[in-house]
Amino acid sequence: MKKIFIITVCILLSKSLLAQLQPQPIVKEYKIQPSQCIMPGERKLIEKRIKQNIEQLKASHQWLFAIGAPSAPLKFSWPLKASSNFTDSAFASEVNYVDHDLTSGLSDWNCGIRTYDGHSGTDIALWPFPWYMMDNKMVKIIAAADGVIVDKHDGEYDRNCSTQGQAANYIVLQHADGTQSWYYHCKQGSVTSKAIGASVTRGELLGYVGSSGNSTTPHLHFEVHDSTGALVDPYKGSCNTINKSLWKNQPVYWGRIVHKIMVTNTPTVYPDCPNPEQINEYPNITKGSFGYFYVFLSQVKMGDTLFLKILKPNGHTWQNWNYVYPNDYVFAYFYWLYNISTNLPAGTWKWQVTLNRKTTSYDFTVSASSPRNTITNNQPVIKQAGNTSNIVIFPNPAKNAVQVKINGEADNYEMVLTDITGKILLHKNVNIADSKNIISLNISAITAGVYQLKVYNNRSNFHTELIIQ
Repeated sequence: MKKIFIITVCILLSKSLLAQLQPQPIVKEYKIQPSQCIMPGERKLIEKRIKQNIEQLKASHQWLFAIGAPSAPLKFSWPLKASSNFTDSAFASEVNYVDHDLTSGLSDWNCGIRTYDGHSGTDIALWPFPWYMMDNKMVKIIAAADGVIVDKHDGEYDRNCSTQGQAANYIVLQHADGTQSWYYHCKQGSVTSKAIGASVTRGELLGYVGSSGNSTTPHLHFEVHDSTGALVDPYKGSCNTINKSLWKNQPVYWGRIVHKIMVTNTPTVYPDCPNPEQINEYPNITKGSFGYFYVFLSQVKMGDTLFLKILKPNGHTWQNWNYVYPNDYVFAYFYWLYNISTNLPAGTWKWQVTLNRKTTSYDFTVSASSPRNTITNNQPVIKQAGNTSNIVIFPNPAKNAVQVKINGEADNYEMVLTDITGKILLHKNVNIADSKNIISLNISAITAGVYQLKVYNNRSNFHTELIIQ
């Protein structure tokens, strides 16, 4: 699978940003381009290994059960679970299902097109910060039912960003009725140490989500086969042939899931694959500056309504508005820019988002002076110094040129100016001999708006807001 960002800018960065913005978001859709998760050659090799392993287990009398009908119909639990270090609302969502159209057309179990031609499983992708979540083992792959390990493989590279027929890390379980469940794209070095032939119980840790094999974003490819080896789609729907769902609790097709909300003074950046996301979760807004009000979500449908509120420290509503989704989104994030004017009260504020009758709240602070950026709410972030007092910009707001003074150690630095989407507009290498150095920047070609100026070396990362008139 390959990811694509489709960006819809719903506000213009102009002088109007210096006044209070209207509640129109910037929208970024995260799309995953179809690609075959398990290549035909790799599939044949796995099927051959499974057959040989079962034959050897039977010959050595290590086979733990005779294949037959279970005492109750086999039902699968969800094959993913959050680790204890994941504290947001939701960690993953289905992006591709089994393709039921035997021609070149597409049809998933719900008669939709959330699949790709010939896809043989369910792709469940991490969101909203897939590479960061993978690196920190935030999502476990667990056994969807009791079973026996009939094949496994580990040691393959797990940060793939292209589909070149790479081998993956995986586990295959066989269950009491002969059904098999496949768990594909595991993180390198995470596959269970249990031997082939060992039993596992429902919910037991099998590994962690990765991006090994034909994969361009961390996700689990979950695949089910019946006792004859035929592919089975566990979802009950109008375009699937099974009479009953094989899930203990089948997820709905449009889940309308809020994965995370946050408020920050620095925009999130999604670097090129496979670099981890710069989450930049700094919920400290200085009076007179802008706050970024984020919503990360999945599986929302055109016409769904998001209800949004910003509450003052006394609990009274400061802003209250609705947003109706203009399109279907499998994965997307939205953010609104609001100027926190100097006449507003300092203290602990609240960002509140309601979708599908479920409300999520997030606390952030408003202060009279620039605080050192710190992380609250125990959320995952990239650790950065982020002390705006280390950068002095004058004038600010500026028009054609700006002077920058860096209060840092003598060293070589990189200076980057980005817009609110994270796009780099200016990049300059500078050498700071002492704290008296002042760097001039020509900004005459940059349109009016609010920007972030970042200065960093291998040990420090400073950033601050620049307003261009």
